Amino acid sequence: MGDLDRGDAPAGAASVQELVARRQSSADRWNLALVQRAEVWDELRMRHLLDSLLADYPIGAILLSSVREPTRELVVQADGSRAESDANAGSWQILDGQQRINAMFSIFTRHGQYGRFLLDMLVERPAPAPAQGRSAKERALPHIRHLRDANDELESRGRFVDLSGWADWVENLDDPRTWQIDEQAIGELLHELDPKFARDVPLEARSTAVRNLDRLIRAWTKRSIPILRAEMDTPLDVLEVFSRINLGGVDVAGADVYFAGVKTFWRDAEARLDQVLDDAPMLRNRLGALRFLSRLASRALGHGDVLPLTVDRLAGKKGELLRAALAEITEPGSDARVRLAAFASWYTAESSLGYVLHQVTAELWDDVLSWAVASPRSDVDWYRASVEALDTYLLGATLFRYRGVMGDAFRRIAFQEPLEAGSDALSFPLDEIVSVVRAKTRLRGPRGRAVGGVESAGDLETLAGRNGWILTALAQRIPYRSHPEDDFDWDHIFPQAQAHRMWVPGQGARRRHHPDRHLINSTGNFWALNSSANRSLQDISGRRKFDLLLSWLRDGEAWRVWEADRWSISAEEIEQFVLVDEKLNGDPVSIDEAMVIFKTTVTARSRRLLDQAVIRFPKLRTMADDPMAPMHDPAPKARDYRDALGLSVGDLTLSTLDHAEARAQLRERARRLGALIGTRLSEQGLRKDQWPWEPSGVGASEMAFAAFELAGGNCVELMIKWDATSGAHFEFKAYPHRRRPNNPHLYAGFASIELLVPWAADDREVVERFLHLVGAVQETYPR
Repeated sequence: MGDLDRGDAPAGAASVQELVARRQSSADRWNLALVQRAEVWDELRMRHLLDSLLADYPIGAILLSSVREPTRELVVQADGSRAESDANAGSWQILDGQQRINAMFSIFTRHGQYGRFLLDMLVERPAPAPAQGRSAKERALPHIRHLRDANDELESRGRFVDLSGWADWVENLDDPRTWQIDEQAIGELLHELDPKFARDVPLEARSTAVRNLDRLIRAWTKRSIPILRAEMDTPLDVLEVFSRINLGGVDVAGADVYFAGVKTFWRDAEARLDQVLDDAPMLRNRLGALRFLSRLASRALGHGDVLPLTVDRLAGKKGELLRAALAEITEPGSDARVRLAAFASWYTAESSLGYVLHQVTAELWDDVLSWAVASPRSDVDWYRASVEALDTYLLGATLFRYRGVMGDAFRRIAFQEPLEAGSDALSFPLDEIVSVVRAKTRLRGPRGRAVGGVESAGDLETLAGRNGWILTALAQRIPYRSHPEDDFDWDHIFPQAQAHRMWVPGQGARRRHHPDRHLINSTGNFWALNSSANRSLQDISGRRKFDLLLSWLRDGEAWRVWEADRWSISAEEIEQFVLVDEKLNGDPVSIDEAMVIFKTTVTARSRRLLDQAVIRFPKLRTMADDPMAPMHDPAPKARDYRDALGLSVGDLTLSTLDHAEARAQLRERARRLGALIGTRLSEQGLRKDQWPWEPSGVGASEMAFAAFELAGGNCVELMIKWDATSGAHFEFKAYPHRRRPNNPHLYAGFASIELLVPWAADDREVVERFLHLVGAVQETYPR
């Protein structure tokens, strides 16, 4: 096998043919390094690997390792099981790449354990379509099929070749790289490979079949897969390298791949995201900015929330619109950018949360900023009217861990409600968010997780205990933007370095940690100190620590220590900490007394900090778990926010939506238009009754209706219809009796006529056109 056998070669390259042959060989094969995990690839990953080979994409290197001393290796048996075996010093094992080699073996031979892989020879390989979700990946591979069981078959089987016979077939022929394939003979050639392939290839498909066979030959024979070799001293070195490869790196999460896709399609992405971060630094990083902007752009277009971020969101017509909307929203001087910068600057300066704004759950900013960006106003009075609700939302959703408990269900509601309120020029909807979330989730998440309450002592202790930094920053009024005199360190009031004094006697002369020693890291033993003071104090404890702080204040060294009213500790609590320090004197009885005082003091201080927060933000209680609290489950909101965000790009006919999205949009707009029309008809004395009709989709279409009975008895309907080809449009019909709304009872001239206004038209324009036709009906058929 040429260079593959040269143990002294640091690197080389292999073809699929060579790797499969070595995998099949019993005498000349690479076994697995002992650290290798089991085979984990499924058929979908294997199909993607085959597609990459056909496209001549790189599939990554194979890494081999050898050890200079005898070691152990894993040998894969004929039935797929694995067994340990002794390995000679210097022999080569696969350290990284077994999944890919196993996939090639499974695809191209009859000996794999994962069924059969079939390639459609009569279609071109589809154009690249980035996909990340499983269903999207499936859709990207229509030309490659998988059959699990031996008796399974496909429709149109004659188009496909079963690749499990490829290795045997090619082995019995001349070097395939020298073949000159004749289009006239392509059917016979592929029939030899797979007897179930139809010999009679249509004339128009022969060139395609030839190209696909050429791709297979190139994938099989081209030495394009790098082989890297690493010689090591001991098996421990092998383990270390394996760990660094598989555990030491950063996982490529879905959002990271999405970001890579955005940058591929949008050249200015990084520069624009950096500008948005200058406008709103609370988004923290480019990925945070991209998440917020992507959600905003998708909702603006009338599409659903894009969470979780996956690269297939960028594909197809919807992906094109999303990318265009992202570019428009982030243009310098856009409505969204101007409002974002104005709000972020004002709120971070005026919020009473101060430094806590750095500590709140990052994604909650998406919800707050969606409200600010969609709001038509950006003046101080408008912001000030919502500042308490904004502060309470960010603080409460963080303290009660809404995002962590309720997950995506909360994230979608909490983004939609503020966006809706902002676009309607309403204040920040704290009560509505909590009410809807409560109705949809009961403040419960998967696997039994639940938002905590505030009624029992246990609930309060838990809430205070896990939010020490936040409660301390609130109590000490640490500002959002630090000035040199506000630079601080988090500090243990009783120093952590002195925790060794908290012990109980063990067996013999041994000492054990006191059961309450863990409280050294509790909220009640926590505060923020000016950085210069903390560095000066180091591990000093007890009376001397507090005396030094007070002396620096008396001596006018304000640069060195904050004023005492910002310490978040009472004079009584100081005396208790001093007493704890004095009693931790090495005597077991005194230590027990000290630990009782310590536990009582830190527990009470934790609770006091929490109580102070609840007093400052009384609506925090409404965000806690309470079965008796009000709930509101509104009708689903399905609309776009293009006008609210000043966005020109859009899906003006809904042609990019799927059926569920279109159905929701149609029903929402039918309800909205029905209410507007009903009001106008009442004002004119024409309305007798009205009713909605929301039928299920019929075939490829979706429909929604708003029907009205007029005072004289005539009936009129607004009909909104949609199909995936032409999108959405409005129709009008009229008839003499509400029980006979269809042909042949429709009025002549008013039988399902086009309203002649586009879907993108303003609601008022649709209403006016509808009322004009109502007038025509009343004039033509007076009753």
